[in-house]
Amino acid sequence: MLAASAAALLGPPVVAHAQARAPLEQSAAPATCDTPEHHQLDFWLGDWQVFDGATNELVAVDHIEKHSEGCIIQQSMTFLTDMYRRPGVGHRLTGMSISRFDGEQWVQMWADNQWGAILFRGHRRRRRPDPSARPAR
Repeated sequence: MLAASAAALLGPPVVAHAQARAPLEQSAAPATCDTPEHHQLDFWLGDWQVFDGATNELVAVDHIEKHSEGCIIQQSMTFLTDMYRRPGVGHRLTGMSISRFDGEQWVQMWADNQWGAILFRGHRRRRRPDPSARPAR
């Protein structure tokens, strides 16, 4: 019964087939994600420690890296305290974000194990860095 209900809701199963492809061509042309806009968030790359601004307590660690030919920025954050733990959840907050410049603006999706997902869109503004986040040493 459960399988029949799932099939009715989801539709027929999808079957993937692998096909042999020709090797990718090498090109001397710059990567499509090697523009000044794609480098706007390069300052963020690396390993960070996140501190509570009021107590100066280390509350999270954050790892940010580029991949996929520099087109995607991936963030992985793990909280070391219960600061943002959802009531009734037996584990601490962890989450990740994926950011991509779409040619006009930055698009970021954050998802975590407690609160869900959030989609952001916008442009980089020049401002002072957050004093509660520091590069890991």
